[in-house]
Amino acid sequence: DLNQPNQDGRVQISFLLNAGIDCDNRNRKTTVLIAPDSDINIVYAETTPLLDLRNLPRPIYKPNAYLPNVAKLVISDQASAAELRAAYLVMAAFGRMTNRQLNLEITTFEQLNQAVLGEAQLILVGKAASIPLLAQLQVPVPVTDGKFASPVLQPDDGIVQLLGSPWNSSKVVLIVSGNTDDGVVK
Repeated sequence: DLNQPNQDGRVQISFLLNAGIDCDNRNRKTTVLIAPDSDINIVYAETTPLLDLRNLPRPIYKPNAYLPNVAKLVISDQASAAELRAAYLVMAAFGRMTNRQLNLEITTFEQLNQAVLGEAQLILVGKAASIPLLAQLQVPVPVTDGKFASPVLQPDDGIVQLLGSPWNSSKVVLIVSGNTDDGVVK
């Protein structure tokens, strides 16, 4: 039953007493009382998140999550002014969408290690040529010679892609990018 979440990803649990026999007798009243010290044991397991950009800030941020919401916004050490602007715009947008509840830290590709890759949701911001991890990812719009290769992509278009993390199947990678500085900001 818990595999059917609401549109916002949360699960609702209901308790129902079928008192059909008691209800036919007007002299009886049946009450269901769940004591405050009652327990329910629900085994928690992380699963592969739904990859749908329409649900942002989910799956990067999960309200009322059992575990802390941790995300890393990753930029190049040599990020251009436009790439830094885009990174701050993304951080501001996630702050607004999550009511500042997402623990979003900025770091660089050079500071990433295997532990961070496996434990955090990742948001990669920068031009395609500035994101070295693209070579390790199966992105929907592929990269050729440091540029996104798509016949519908104009030179200064921005691109946003969401994919599962190859380092942890319960995490995602959001790519905010473009082939030019203007594209990244867009």
